[in-house]
Amino acid sequence: MDPAASFDALTTPLAWTAADGRLAGANAALARWLGVGSRRLPGLPLAALEADGERLAQWLAQASGDEAVRLRRLPLAFPGSEVARFADVALSPRDGGGWWLEAHPVDEFPGEDPALALPGAATQMKSLPGALPAAMNSPLAQSPMICMPASPLITIAVARFQSRPGAFLSV
Repeated sequence: MDPAASFDALTTPLAWTAADGRLAGANAALARWLGVGSRRLPGLPLAALEADGERLAQWLAQASGDEAVRLRRLPLAFPGSEVARFADVALSPRDGGGWWLEAHPVDEFPGEDPALALPGAATQMKSLPGALPAAMNSPLAQSPMICMPASPLITIAVARFQSRPGAFLSV
């Protein structure tokens, strides 16, 4: 069985280059992820897959050929495509020259959408004036087995917070 055909069974986007840095092949997952046919990828310079920036090209120019690297949140796209997809890219040297590329897709912005997360955080902050003193006075907080007693600075901060709860929040 052709080893390249077995790569098509993988769901991880994968490509490999010849010693000159041009793609020698790619699995179906990479072509599908980039939104192109797999026949369009061979012969393409590996650095041409980076959508914005020069991190991949710079690393390939400086690489000694015997070290692996992981490039985080690299924007990848087929040249001419308007849609960049982000991935943590692992590059490993191939025997006889060239590189293995594994693209592990990630979100463009990690975590929650800030526009959706901030209103929830503001709501939680409004409940903090009552929650913080209650938590510090709970039997669990006073237990020497669980944690140390509150430091004087924390006690002072809580007292100030209790005396003027609205002064610390402007939502």
